[in-house]
Amino acid sequence: MIEAKNILVKFKQRWQFLLYVEVLLYALGSAILVFFLSANILLSLLVFVLVCAITSFIIKPWLPNITASSSYIDNNIESLEYSTSLLLQPQDKLSSLAMLQQQKVVQRLSNNVKTLNPPHHLLRSGIVATALILIGFLTYQFNVTDYFSTNKNPINKENIISFSPTDSTDLEASIPQLINQLLTVQYPNYTKLHALKTQQMDVKAVEGSRINWELEFNEPLETVSIENMENSFIMELKDGKYYYTLNIWNSSFYNFKFTDTSGNTYFSDLYAIEATKDQAPSIEVKGIEQFTQFEFTDDKTVKFSSNITDDYGLSEAYIVATVSKGSGESVKFREEQLPFNYEIIQGSKVQNLSKSINLDAMKMEPGDELYFYVQASDLKTP
Repeated sequence: MIEAKNILVKFKQRWQFLLYVEVLLYALGSAILVFFLSANILLSLLVFVLVCAITSFIIKPWLPNITASSSYIDNNIESLEYSTSLLLQPQDKLSSLAMLQQQKVVQRLSNNVKTLNPPHHLLRSGIVATALILIGFLTYQFNVTDYFSTNKNPINKENIISFSPTDSTDLEASIPQLINQLLTVQYPNYTKLHALKTQQMDVKAVEGSRINWELEFNEPLETVSIENMENSFIMELKDGKYYYTLNIWNSSFYNFKFTDTSGNTYFSDLYAIEATKDQAPSIEVKGIEQFTQFEFTDDKTVKFSSNITDDYGLSEAYIVATVSKGSGESVKFREEQLPFNYEIIQGSKVQNLSKSINLDAMKMEPGDELYFYVQASDLKTP
């Protein structure tokens, strides 16, 4: 009955395999979540190993054995009449009646065991793993971790905002003291840059960045505002701190202003906001002369490569080719968009792409001319 016993062995192995897959799903989902949150491969591997160990201890995928498999099969296939244990007994120790029953069990087991699934929770572990990965992806995509970023510059007395009264007679009054200041730069999502938190009030960031100011004083004030040459923005008081958020599109200067409860007004020094432009992709075509001529008998294949770079990441790149036929007033133009030999990796900052253009495939004839250029776009959204 070696063949019959092998059926139980295979069922046991399938049972163990499904439990090990459960363990891997939990570990993989957790590791990918941690990678999205930290961008740290070593930490992700550590979490993977740790979760594998913990879930293995809980699920115990090595636990199912032949005896447990036999018992489970008996409880779920009624036609076996709780007789699979006979398959584990040596034939020389079975009576004639038991041997007949063993033969019946082998036949029925062979017909039914393939439709019986071992107990597992693959669906649950798959849902959990998918949810963890989705949470990690959304957190990364929308820079949620930036709100908890600790990327701060060290406190420096030179960075502290100093206020002066507008009226020199107010010098005798007690000036409210600034006890906390923080500037947070949230870069546009397409840049994939983490938020910057600093106590320096001079700002340099790519246009479209969101700037948040946070000031805290040692006593209540009447108003606190941010002033520039054209506007005055009142900061919002929340939990004892003053906040204001602004998207920057242009460079400018600004300063802070506050009025205390006695009506005295104070101004800070000027600070700079420098909005930098997102640079367009840089394209360099290599491996081809600016003008190339072919004889009719030549191999009319144009080969070249293009090195494309961008400061924050490329979105797409392709070739715009124009074929001109005829001359003078009868000239006709046909424009086509051609892909490179390989698709661009979206989000990469550097791409080296190649292309071969067969002029015969472009249906060109003697006297026709081909003009082309490479066009690329980055991830910036309006």
